Amino acid sequence: MVILEKQKESFNRAVNSPENRQSNGHINWNFIDADFYMDLKPTNDAEHYAVFEQLATDYEAVHGVQQQETQYVY
Repeated sequence: MVILEKQKESFNRAVNSPENRQSNGHINWNFIDADFYMDLKPTNDAEHYAVFEQLATDYEAVHGVQQQETQYVY
């Protein structure tokens, strides 16, 4: 799979955005997904999500599994 530089940059912007952090300090994958999708406006969802899953897997390999909260504080 080829991951384009613009995809890496978009993903990194999303994971580094403070608004995408949960109160436990971990990132909220739903917010990352939304930012990544809206930024890139993909025409092929299957390809887009294959890239997203690979980037997320790579992120967690470095930063650990990101525990998702079941209750969100806004």
